[in-house]
Amino acid sequence: MLRLSLIRRHLSDCFRPGDLVLLEDKGQKRMTTLVQSSAARERLEIGVHLSSNDFVSFSTIVGLEPGSFARSKRGKLIFLQRPSLEEYVLHMARGPTPMYPKDAAACLTMMDVGNGHRVLECGTGSGALTLFLSRLVGPAGCVFSFEEREDHLARAMKNVDRWIDLQNRLHSGSWKRNVTFYSHSPSESNRSHMDRLDSAVLDLQEPSFVLRTIIPWLKVGSPVVVYLPNITQVVQMWNTVLKEGLAVRKMRTVEVMHRLWSVDVARRHNREVVSSDLDSQPAYIARPSHHQQPHTGFLLLMRTSNKAHAKTE
Repeated sequence: MLRLSLIRRHLSDCFRPGDLVLLEDKGQKRMTTLVQSSAARERLEIGVHLSSNDFVSFSTIVGLEPGSFARSKRGKLIFLQRPSLEEYVLHMARGPTPMYPKDAAACLTMMDVGNGHRVLECGTGSGALTLFLSRLVGPAGCVFSFEEREDHLARAMKNVDRWIDLQNRLHSGSWKRNVTFYSHSPSESNRSHMDRLDSAVLDLQEPSFVLRTIIPWLKVGSPVVVYLPNITQVVQMWNTVLKEGLAVRKMRTVEVMHRLWSVDVARRHNREVVSSDLDSQPAYIARPSHHQQPHTGFLLLMRTSNKAHAKTE
């Protein structure tokens, strides 16, 4: 019985039609969905194109475990893995540019999101931050997500559903659908079921208009994070808060910078490995990567207050 259980577990870990798979070839990653229906089995030979004259067939991938290598038609070894949530949001279909994982991580920390929290998202975008919020608040929490553009909302809902469906298939329904989407502005919403929210994030072109509306929805002292592309908008945002005397306190403004590094075995022009003079072990070269993540935006953290902000402060 134990052996049978182990075999079943092994088979359940393998790639099956309908799974998402991330293929990596010399640092280049591609995400695709394996064929889902039995009626299309003959399509298993189509696969994923790596170049104009090379591809990996789906039939090669199906049945392998994550962490395995598949061989392309031209003999190249391609590393296979299940995409993490970070990798999924970078490779999923998108309308507007999503909040990148480096900014999302800082945003979630500033919001202090935890299990059972009720959080507000204004500007669903492509659904990237929505998924991170949904995972953190857990089955006991909920996310209220507003997006006025119907095309953006439709894309975001597909992205969220696709990821949750995959996780529930892999982990027996462990991810509760805890996101409620709204196709209008918060100012047009009935706030009766959105009182005493734990935190909020605004990713909008004109966040100051929405900020006026949502402050009463939040518990006093709750964090509000505003994501803005440039520092001029940060200044304008805070100027609006001061002019209107909104009941929030400015905590800090952050620009998240990541520096990517390359750590590789040193090789000569003929690809021969260079050995260390000390112990004859391979020598390494460590340097900043040629491909760096550019500036993406600023995060402005505020907290709601029980007192309107004095205009002279």
